[in-house]
Amino acid sequence: MLQDAAHRFALRTLLLGLALLAAVGTRCEATIVRYQFSIDGQALAPVDVRLFHTAMPRSTDNFLDYVNADRWDDTFVHRRATFGTSGVDVVQGGGFSVPSTGLVGNNNGQLFIDIDPVATFAPIDDEPGNGVAGISNTRGTIAYAKSGPNTATSQWFFSLGDNSVLDDPNDPGTGGFAAFGRILGDGLTTLDLIGALPVINLDGGLLRELPMKDQATVQALIDAANNNQPFNVLPTDVVQLDDVFQLALPDGDYNFDGVVDAADYTVWRDSNGSTTLAEADGNGDGVVNGADLTIWQNNYGAVASSAAFAVPEPTASLLVVMLGVVASPLRRSFRA
Repeated sequence: MLQDAAHRFALRTLLLGLALLAAVGTRCEATIVRYQFSIDGQALAPVDVRLFHTAMPRSTDNFLDYVNADRWDDTFVHRRATFGTSGVDVVQGGGFSVPSTGLVGNNNGQLFIDIDPVATFAPIDDEPGNGVAGISNTRGTIAYAKSGPNTATSQWFFSLGDNSVLDDPNDPGTGGFAAFGRILGDGLTTLDLIGALPVINLDGGLLRELPMKDQATVQALIDAANNNQPFNVLPTDVVQLDDVFQLALPDGDYNFDGVVDAADYTVWRDSNGSTTLAEADGNGDGVVNGADLTIWQNNYGAVASSAAFAVPEPTASLLVVMLGVVASPLRRSFRA
């Protein structure tokens, strides 16, 4: 009986150790982030974005710095530019939040725009740099908004149309714009909804293309301004960005269900060679290819873990300790 009990204990310990190693060995390096927008307090369908961490590592690191610092929480979409108004088709944000008192301040009868800027990190150098064009700003991509070469900080824009006119890295005024990620799945439906909202020119400058929640709100603002009546723009009147966070998904999980299995191979197979479907672009280089199949093969069976970002890789010392715990009762059982 002592032998049987010892063997059962050893087996349970071994299984527990293997489970621990599986959890520790599951890595979540797939760089996929989720945008959660809302309008008038109502959450919109989430927008998931794969960041091109191999093609655009500097841009990806900068993006994750803002995500991890919660710098974009409770900011708003401040610009909806179209081909007809600005020559580009974008939804832009990441730069500002609306004060609880609203966007329009009043100082002894003098109205002014009251806006809270996002605290920025140091600007990053353009990618790829050295006059090399990056991934094109086609529909569904995300890039940084900037005022000149090497000035990207927190502001980003989603392309709702083909904005390849922005790609030129040798443009002396901007240094060009390169996409560092792409919207996944049905995320473009949410961006198209935002893109279809009415726009108001609130200040002739920064907020000249401000998307609002509905036409009635826009008209009320126009009427108030025309009649010299007080007016304001509250957080509930604009498109709020409530949160941006990284999804804890294992490499090779191309349908984002938390496990790497045969269904993910189907996603890879059906998009192999694509530069516009990024679900199976596991290495984040901007194209689905054989390298992404290898990632799926190497991680087959991996399962997402809530602790995936915090748990280190298994070490030799951990293996030695675990094997020592297992071996000890086995030795005692033989002596018994």
